Amino acid sequence: MIIAIIIIGIFFICAFWHGLVTRRYIIYSDKIKNKIKIVLITDLHSRVFGRNQKNIISKIKKSDPDIILLGGDIYDFMASVSKEGVNQLIDGIKNTAPVYYITGNHDMVLSRREPQLKEDIAARGITVLDNRYEKLNIHGNKLIIGGVDDPGSNRKFDPTEYQQELETSWEENISSYFNGLEHDKSYKILLSHRPEKTTIYAKLPFDLILSGHAHGGQWRVPFILNGLFAPQQGFFPKYAGGLHKYAGKTHIISRGACVHLLPPLILPRIFNPPEVVSIEIKPYIPSK
Repeated sequence: MIIAIIIIGIFFICAFWHGLVTRRYIIYSDKIKNKIKIVLITDLHSRVFGRNQKNIISKIKKSDPDIILLGGDIYDFMASVSKEGVNQLIDGIKNTAPVYYITGNHDMVLSRREPQLKEDIAARGITVLDNRYEKLNIHGNKLIIGGVDDPGSNRKFDPTEYQQELETSWEENISSYFNGLEHDKSYKILLSHRPEKTTIYAKLPFDLILSGHAHGGQWRVPFILNGLFAPQQGFFPKYAGGLHKYAGKTHIISRGACVHLLPPLILPRIFNPPEVVSIEIKPYIPSK
């Protein structure tokens, strides 16, 4: 009886534990000469303050990244807390490595209320990738980092009809932002908040796609169920988190760094702790 109670107790502790973890991935490419380390942060939803803020900064710095990527929903139009916490987080990491930012759907709605949002972020020394890309050289590796704004809805309009219009326009225009990159031999990274747009990403000239948005599907069962529900994917989403491969590309999806309840289901995260994603890209050496 006591053993059963202990086992049940351990199960519930593991299931509902919401401590921040570092999720590590290692990938290989023949376009890479020397190892590169990337940290990806998504879905903070402005809920960054106090000990949580210090914990995120600490985990980022311990990962010793060459690049830090903020993959959307860093701010939140519904957040009850001030943006000051996020700004302090940005100030705490911006001297660690170059930082790049894209919007998520919540950032996009907020930016319609605060049109200067991107300017404020850029003023803090962060590169805003709004439908464009930059070339850089890190450890002798030629890289391209591209980023796209999220097709977030404008709540002044009918949410279904207007969102469909935005999604269609986004899909029609996204390839034009990266014309000509298919001829560039650099290792190419795309930062895009939505994980489910795989048919679009498959046609783009990127080697690595990084996303968030799905919050890990809220409920998980390790090795069995990767997620119960995710926005735009519904129940049992395929792209809720983790590493996926398709069309010769690698797609890594963060489960988010915030313990965030998901309307309309209002589900807690189960077996799904918030995470900082650490990615190492190493040279691919063919076996003899």
